[in-house]
Amino acid sequence: MKKLAVLVGGEFREFENAHKTWGFLKDFDYDIFISTWDMSYEINEKLNINLSEKVTSDRIRKYFPNAIINIQDDFNVNIESSYKMLHHWKMLYYMLMKSGNEYDTILLIRPDICLSYEDNFSEMINNILDDRIYNLSWVQQIPPPGYAYVNDVFFIGKTPMMLKVIAEFPNPFNLNKSIHYHLAKYFFKNNIYVDGSLQLSIRFFIMRSIHRYFLDENFDKQIDLSNEWWSIKHYNGELTDYFKNKNRI
Repeated sequence: MKKLAVLVGGEFREFENAHKTWGFLKDFDYDIFISTWDMSYEINEKLNINLSEKVTSDRIRKYFPNAIINIQDDFNVNIESSYKMLHHWKMLYYMLMKSGNEYDTILLIRPDICLSYEDNFSEMINNILDDRIYNLSWVQQIPPPGYAYVNDVFFIGKTPMMLKVIAEFPNPFNLNKSIHYHLAKYFFKNNIYVDGSLQLSIRFFIMRSIHRYFLDENFDKQIDLSNEWWSIKHYNGELTDYFKNKNRI
């Protein structure tokens, strides 16, 4: 039995640079499973970003030669992104089952997540408890008409618990509320404890294509840029002078 199965699911995006922050993997005997689309897109009109890039197995195997890979046509480019995420979760489940391999622990992450963690992170993984799933946030719930929320970018736990969640979590009938809400409600309903204590030792951001021009920046600046990207795309924010003055946009 190997210690760790790493399940990477979703649009490829900035995987080639983001995965370089996953250095803790060197401490484990692991297999990596990757399920993604054959094309990767990013559109941010306010930053003049309009990317459409082909995804091939070679772009993965140059970093992970033994990766178990599923690359498929994006069957509906207009479908809500959360349904796409769940599709890849299911594909990863089938890929792991088909492999016939056994693992002590499963890590489920996005291709474009960047991590910064304390030196004892690998030790923490080796000592996780089997009665919970670990996340980068606690499940939050406030009374109706409030909301329930849990982060959806990073889950780790012992194999039986993780397989249960990946296999059984249903596609929501509608996404009038976010996938974060539906995941949180699923955990409540099924009496699954989500331990958010990892947020005390891990920091993260989602890497965007704009980061390609700022790879020399430190982690804090990278987080700032990720936040600015989000603000510009969704809330009419503006890029700060610090990044403008880099003269790379």
